[in-house]
Amino acid sequence: MIKYSKITSQEIRKILELFVGDFSATQTSEILGISRNTINRYYGIFREEIVKLSIYETKEFWEFEVDKSYFGAKRVR
Repeated sequence: MIKYSKITSQEIRKILELFVGDFSATQTSEILGISRNTINRYYGIFREEIVKLSIYETKEFWEFEVDKSYFGAKRVR
């Protein structure tokens, strides 16, 4: 997954299991005994891959309709 990574593929699988189980990076690092920064890096990679897959799976991702609606506070002059 990461080139020249010092953790094994089994550890990456465990990180992924805990990511899916909605554990925080701190909790995961305490359970596995791996640095929190390393866990954060892998969590970021997992999130990026999820976004990439969701973009490719959504066929209407770039299709949207624009009308004359206004959202938020009105402009004060």
